[in-house]
Formats: sequence, structure tokens, C-alpha cells
Amino acid sequence: MRETNLKIQQTSKTVLTVIKIVRIFCFLGIIGCAIGSIALGICQKEVDSALQDLIASGKVSLYLSQDNIVRFHMNEGIMVQSVARELIKNIIQGMLALIFIAVVLSFISRIFKVFMENYSPFTGQILKDLKITFILITVLTLSSGLMMGLIIGFALYCVYQIFEYGCELQQQSDETL
Repeated sequence: MRETNLKIQQTSKTVLTVIKIVRIFCFLGIIGCAIGSIALGICQKEVDSALQDLIASGKVSLYLSQDNIVRFHMNEGIMVQSVARELIKNIIQGMLALIFIAVVLSFISRIFKVFMENYSPFTGQILKDLKITFILITVLTLSSGLMMGLIIGFALYCVYQIFEYGCELQQQSDETL
């Protein structure tokens, strides 16, 4: 039993360290996106003017793809009124995705902290954090596609039900002892 508890603590500590590193990269990305969008906002006219000159000279053409990403290529194409504005929108979308990931990672780290302290994944706090994490992940996957979001949401709901049952068994076991 002691050996199992040590493994749980070591694994949880490793996962927490990895999550901290990934969250640092997320925060650096968020800061970079914020600075980039502000800089593009400040220099919007200059960026648009320079790109319009490149387009007029025939060196570059732009179009918006179906996923609203500004694409650069060499054929004559659709003109975009403000390329900088479109780039700012895309940067902000990326920043929101990084914020979302950082929030999900925060809940996952809370789960592993409690797990490390209690040596059991079947506690009320872990159940609460799992529920929030699963809801956030389902919302994220719903944004990429309804069918995929529903499938993942259903799968996560099933996992949540297993953990809820485990909590009930843990509580009965604790009361028996």
C-alpha cells in the first residue's frame, strides 16, 4: 500500500510539473497574441497600405478561406478591405483558445493536487473539478463539430458517472471502516 501511495504521489507530481510548463507556454502565447494584436491595431493603416502595394504590384494576392483565415498566394484574387483587421481577429481567436486551454489545465492540475494529497481519485472535490473540466472540453469540441462534440460529451459523461459511482463506493468503504 505504501508503495502504491508513493507511485500516486510521484505520478501526480510529474503531471503537475508538466501542466505548469504547458500553462507557462500558454500564458506566453496569450501575452504574445495580446501584444501582436495591439501592435497590428496601432500599425493597421501601414500594414494595409504595404499589403495593398504588394497586391497592386502583383507580387501577392489574398483571400479568406472558409475558416476565415487570411491566405496569401500568387494568383489574382479577392481583395480584403483590411488585412490587418482580419489578422487581428485571427490572433484574438488564437488567444481565446489559449485562455481556454489554460483554464482547463488549471482544473486538471487541481484534480491532481487533490489526488496527490488524498491518494484517491474518488473525492467530492475531484468529482466537482472533473465535471467542470468535462463540460469545458465538451464545449470546445462542440465548436469544432456538432457530431464530434456530442460523441465526446457522451463519452465524458460516462466517465463522470463511473467516477461518481466510485465516490459512492469510497464513501461506503470509509463508513464501514
